[in-house]
Amino acid sequence: MLLTGAAGTGKSLTVTRLVQAVRRDARRVVVTASTGIAACAVGGVTLHAFSGVGSAQRPEREIVQSALRNPRTVRRWRAADCLVIEEVSMVDADLLSKVDAVARACRGRDAPMGGVQTVLVGDFHQLPPVSRGGPAFAFESPVWPRLVQHTVVLREVFRQRDSAFVRALNAVRAGAVGAADRALLARCAVPADGKAAAPAGAVVLCPRNDEADAINASRLAGLPGRATSLLASFTESKEGSAGERDSLRRQLERGCLAPEQLQLKVGASVVLLTNLDPARGLVNGTRGVVTGWAEGAAAGPSPRVRFFTGSDIPHLAEALARGSALAARARAAELSGAGSSGGGRGAAKKAAVEAEAEAADRAADAALGDAVEAACSGVQSLLVDLGRERFLVSDGAAAWVARVQFPLRLAWALSIHKSQGMTLDRLWVRCGNIWEAGQAYVALSRARSPEGLTLEGFDPARHVHVHPRVASFYAALGRAPERTPAHWGAQAAANPALALDAAIGDLLGGD
Repeated sequence: MLLTGAAGTGKSLTVTRLVQAVRRDARRVVVTASTGIAACAVGGVTLHAFSGVGSAQRPEREIVQSALRNPRTVRRWRAADCLVIEEVSMVDADLLSKVDAVARACRGRDAPMGGVQTVLVGDFHQLPPVSRGGPAFAFESPVWPRLVQHTVVLREVFRQRDSAFVRALNAVRAGAVGAADRALLARCAVPADGKAAAPAGAVVLCPRNDEADAINASRLAGLPGRATSLLASFTESKEGSAGERDSLRRQLERGCLAPEQLQLKVGASVVLLTNLDPARGLVNGTRGVVTGWAEGAAAGPSPRVRFFTGSDIPHLAEALARGSALAARARAAELSGAGSSGGGRGAAKKAAVEAEAEAADRAADAALGDAVEAACSGVQSLLVDLGRERFLVSDGAAAWVARVQFPLRLAWALSIHKSQGMTLDRLWVRCGNIWEAGQAYVALSRARSPEGLTLEGFDPARHVHVHPRVASFYAALGRAPERTPAHWGAQAAANPALALDAAIGDLLGGD
């Protein structure tokens, strides 16, 4: 089955409920993803690691023979009842064919995926696979017609509520931007002449990682005080061979959004990387600002973050500027009032100087944090003392590796790729270096509303790219009869969650 739809239509929620339904039937479901970033987001299994194809660069016959020689790979496939592949748009045709060949060999069945019920999830209008000689999409694999017997298209967008904005985003997705859509997006646009700058509280989305990293480093350096370096720890299972764990470790290093070394200061703009507490608005992509450090943390400093669950502080820039001035005065006052390092020699004097500097840093941090907190009055937000979380990659069975780190990333800027799956209230998109099909759509569709979106140097003719084979694929899907919640009865019509569960029951039953 293919589960597809535009950004913000609820694909992730649908998959979550589907997985719960499969597990209630005491069947084993394995949720995988095409990339390390996506794997960390869905629970830590990459398609490469679970399937046993490795890098998938060798000929198919060699990959199958290698998989059959690995009893762990064979056991994983034979134990699986249902396989979910997230972000299928980034799975190329060759990879899907090789995964299918390994599955059939390991399970001893010639049915697609060896008879494992397979759910492919994603939007081919978003980021494409990276393939030599241009993308070869999963739907171009010879196994696709046999594997995909049902297609479900989610059509209602929940992320955005402005109907005109939703239409404009759908037009960008389809590569058919009309006059009304251009007019709406033009109101979000500013020229790329360097005269306008992203406002405080807006995330800058960049096509390239190095652009985002440079912005974050510059903005962090501009804050007063000393940066605190938070090092991640690493843990792994004892199961699996050393080679398998090494492969998982490399995938974790490439794909984990939580940095190995997280540099923070009070006043730093951050983004939450996990669905920490969805009921309270603490989800992947929630913005926040570091306001201090939790007291009494036995394992070292723990960041205290004010997360904005409604809208950002309207005057954050002014609060930071005012707080920075107060921090500088607090630091100076602390140092001038100390005076204890004048005596002593050698190590004792050095220790006294360091103690005075630390006290001055604490005073500066407190002044800046207080200024930010004062600006939060009346703003819908939550103050959270964060703990570390596990970011895990596994092989879908017993072998796993994990990075243990605070679920934060500096968020003055993010790459478009790393923003995939996030919802952002205010963003500034640098469009100049957009080159890839789907890249503009991924960036623009992170925004909740046009009021929170700024497009720097946006030109639909240059930046809106839709691969013609993707356009043809979706055109061929046609428009199947739509089902609304009322299709499953009056109770479902009144409660969409019941309708979703009923629809999933139909899908798993093959209806």
